[in-house]
Amino acid sequence: MAILTFIGAGILIAAVLSIFIFWLAMLIDCCRRKFNKGIERIIWLLVLIFTNLIGTLIYYFLIKRYHPEGILDKEGHLK
Repeated sequence: MAILTFIGAGILIAAVLSIFIFWLAMLIDCCRRKFNKGIERIIWLLVLIFTNLIGTLIYYFLIKRYHPEGILDKEGHLK
């Protein structure tokens, strides 16, 4: 029984650590990304900080996945 408890704790720690690393990667991406307006960055940072996993998933699917290079192209237009 003790081995199963140890394995369960290890899986839980790995899951929490994975979620934290994913959250941190999206937070860094948000800080480095070029948005149209400065307020967009602030709003996304607040969403990421206060909603944790749900906000991170929303940011990933709405911003990171569809605009991997950034939201603006070289001429300053939306991609």
